[in-house]
Amino acid sequence: MGTVLVLADDLTGATELGGIALRFGLQVRICHNLIQTPKTDVVILNTNNRALHRGEVLKNLEDLFKDFDCQCYDFVYLKFDSALRGFIDFETSWYLKKFKRQKLLFCPINPLLKRVIQNGVYLIDGVPIHETSFKDDPEFPIQFGELDRNLGGEWLTLPVENLNGTQGKIIIEADDFTDLKKLAKLVAPDTLFAGAGAFFTALLEDWYQSSSDQQKIIPKPDIIICGSTHDQSREWLKAQDENVKVVWDGLDYEIVYRLIAIKRSGRIPVFAYSDVVEGTPKYLRHRMGHVISLFLEACPCNELFIEGGSTASAILKILGIDTLIPEQEILPGLVRSKVPDLNLYISMKPGSYSWGNIEF
Repeated sequence: MGTVLVLADDLTGATELGGIALRFGLQVRICHNLIQTPKTDVVILNTNNRALHRGEVLKNLEDLFKDFDCQCYDFVYLKFDSALRGFIDFETSWYLKKFKRQKLLFCPINPLLKRVIQNGVYLIDGVPIHETSFKDDPEFPIQFGELDRNLGGEWLTLPVENLNGTQGKIIIEADDFTDLKKLAKLVAPDTLFAGAGAFFTALLEDWYQSSSDQQKIIPKPDIIICGSTHDQSREWLKAQDENVKVVWDGLDYEIVYRLIAIKRSGRIPVFAYSDVVEGTPKYLRHRMGHVISLFLEACPCNELFIEGGSTASAILKILGIDTLIPEQEILPGLVRSKVPDLNLYISMKPGSYSWGNIEF
């Protein structure tokens, strides 16, 4: 396979796939536009659509793909959230028209996280997704167990074995890596592939040999920024030392001085919103980004750890960072990237992914 273009709807999804590509010894670049993007093995565009309002998505896509040559990449993969958050139905329809394809195969399962599809229902560790904490997502609450009902639009739900002769948008019913490997064999010029990290891994495994050259070092963060409301994230936050934890109400910018004091004492500040704050998620991400900008002015840092893709994207935008070069997959989903021309590394992960056994 030649050059690969990944279109991700949020930043931690983009970095997750960048980390997967590193496993296969591929060169990766994550960008926020397709203007003068250097060709590497894998180019990952963070469209950031999941952080937008629905009415903003069309203009964003048209702006991103203005004057874009759809033939300049050998393969295109659409990365969406494995928990179905985002404007998946709208975006997949737009991409089908843009890339002039007849079929789209969508497989969001992640067997490692016990996220599978059985009998048309999306299960997380055996529980229908609409009965998990994803039902309380502040922007994309999941209301149904059936995928087609969650996505809206017109979808077929089929196992891999029943795909012959089909067209349109198809949800792949699958529950293990064997199904993903079968699906990876079906690459064809008339088909777009979409899904989460597990499906992308299966595709790369079909094309490349995995590499063991990655250095497994755990960098020490200068600050940990928690922008997720996922239950797992909030439980981790509760367990942190009260002396380093800074929980913000979203109003008082004096909180910056607390972060600075912790950092200057030689400890690692952990910054998050309180459970009850006022304002839209977009507004709150913007304010958090400004706090981090003020903190970095007073305490120049080399290592940022950020949880939550929309939060990370807002912070990078305020800092004027539009490109990342993934260098290390610390854990699945947790990827360390270099900011070009700066002595700055940013490690980020989705809120629903664990910090593993990392001790900060």
